[in-house]
Amino acid sequence: ATVTATVPGRLRTPEKRRQMTAGRIRSYNAAARPLVSSSGMDVLDMHRLAQGSGDSADGIHYSNQTYDLAVQAWLNAAAPEPARSSASLGPFSWSGCS
Repeated sequence: ATVTATVPGRLRTPEKRRQMTAGRIRSYNAAARPLVSSSGMDVLDMHRLAQGSGDSADGIHYSNQTYDLAVQAWLNAAAPEPARSSASLGPFSWSGCS
């Protein structure tokens, strides 16, 4: 999975605000995506699922609703191809999750 988007104004410590920058997250996700993909696994794009949801109390972790959506996307990705092709992620596409 990729690292979720952060909400800088909600990060609770100066160290987290320095370390959890959008640029660092983009760099990590850019490096992680090809590594995970090369192993034959689908990449669950948590950044895209969480971005803009605004439901993070601490700036990093999201509500159960966001994580439930991630689990559903992961289960859909694990389904056999015929089920997968007809599955919907709402506003999200398979290209964003693989």
